[in-house]
Amino acid sequence: MKKIYTLACILSLSSWVMAQETNENVPEIPQPVQVTKDTSEVHMNGKKIIIITNETNRSNKSEPSTKTVSIFSTQRNRVWQGFEIGFTGVSYSKDFDTDIPAGLEYFEVIESNSINWAINPFELDVRIIGEYVKFSTGIGYLAKNFTLANNYHLYKATDGVTRGFQDPDKQLERNRFRTGYITFPAMLYFNTDPHPQRAFRIAGGVVFGTRIFEAYRLKHQENGHNTREKYNGEFNANPMMLDMRGLIGYGGFNIYATYATMSLFNPGFGPEVYPYTIGISFINNY
Repeated sequence: MKKIYTLACILSLSSWVMAQETNENVPEIPQPVQVTKDTSEVHMNGKKIIIITNETNRSNKSEPSTKTVSIFSTQRNRVWQGFEIGFTGVSYSKDFDTDIPAGLEYFEVIESNSINWAINPFELDVRIIGEYVKFSTGIGYLAKNFTLANNYHLYKATDGVTRGFQDPDKQLERNRFRTGYITFPAMLYFNTDPHPQRAFRIAGGVVFGTRIFEAYRLKHQENGHNTREKYNGEFNANPMMLDMRGLIGYGGFNIYATYATMSLFNPGFGPEVYPYTIGISFINNY
């Protein structure tokens, strides 16, 4: 009897030890993973195939930056960074007068063939009231092209003044004066929505520029051959520009207009003309 009792105790103790070891090796229950499913249907040969795509805790939404001052942040309303192109003409007074005065026929501009374009790689924007009211500055490159009419040549006279003359023996096929600038804007603008893809905007300000080149290009027929003439510099273009600028836009597109407050040429050393431009800009605000 004692042997049976002893054997029963040993068996009970062994079962208890094994139960303890089993409990220690029980794996932890994994936490549930949030899974969203996206389904697509494909119909082929009268059969319907359902494709289920699982997406685990993933979001493709890009939120706008919360910084007050930003250069490279995405999803912000902008008015400068990008590319622009427009048509250019000139006024013959500060009060916007496009009637050509006597003696300035040599600088009549063909607007439809005078292209103004710019590349603006950097913009720094400052929040005033969130994304709704902002200030921007930056840097860009601007090229102004003036295609001239009436078969006039530009030249620099002996008194140092830029003038024009007609050569009845030459019919000009190209007659273009060009200037290029490094530009710096100062713009205040208003947006209807914090998300740039669906925001209407209106903006105004000025663009300052420092000239980096001036050039004059001619093309005409001479003795049955195409002849090109190129002149760089020495036409008395103003080394500075200061243009007023306004625009309206939606999403990544703006319609803009500019008007110069400074003459294209140095006062007293060339025609008094004030360039203006109307164009479209493609803004990088994504």
